[in-house]
Amino acid sequence: MASQHTVRIEPLGKDNYDTWRIQMEALLVKSDSWSVVNGETAKPEAVEGNANAAAARAAWEKTDRTVKSDIILVISPSELKLIKGCVTSHALWQKLQAIYQSAGPARKASLLKELTLH
Repeated sequence: MASQHTVRIEPLGKDNYDTWRIQMEALLVKSDSWSVVNGETAKPEAVEGNANAAAARAAWEKTDRTVKSDIILVISPSELKLIKGCVTSHALWQKLQAIYQSAGPARKASLLKELTLH
């Protein structure tokens, strides 16, 4: 008997990117779609008259649409405006990473300011 596990991930907000990213990556690895999101599996080129290439491209596009919607569904509504215009799951992931990932002195200063305001 196959068991079904429901995974609950807190929607991405301003303060939980690091945890959210780890959980989402694990979920995407489990669903075998991480390689599309991280850009490892690129969209196959269209080759006129080649049915196999067309099928591979259609399969990639379906996977990309599915995983993009999976990611969007675990983003807080208030944060959705930030990803407007992202066409692929990879572009969406890169945009979120650029916005939220802890990086350098600017992020440290922002966190310090936030801490002092509390």
